[in-house]
Amino acid sequence: MARFTARNRSEAVVPTDRPTIWKVLTDPALVARLTPLLEDITAEGELWTWRLSRIPVLSPSIAPQFPARLTFT
Repeated sequence: MARFTARNRSEAVVPTDRPTIWKVLTDPALVARLTPLLEDITAEGELWTWRLSRIPVLSPSIAPQFPARLTFT
């Protein structure tokens, strides 16, 4: 099984309060609506399973999904 890790550290000024931002970042349904090519996210505690939109490839199509363990601080 292939494994990889990724890290992205970004900064931005968002014109709203922290509790509102926190609600958005920790709501899997809202994150899915705001993310292009993402069908939905199923959350079970810290383990979120991301299901991408169907991608047509030659004659069949694929619908990738992957789990990600999220730790919010």
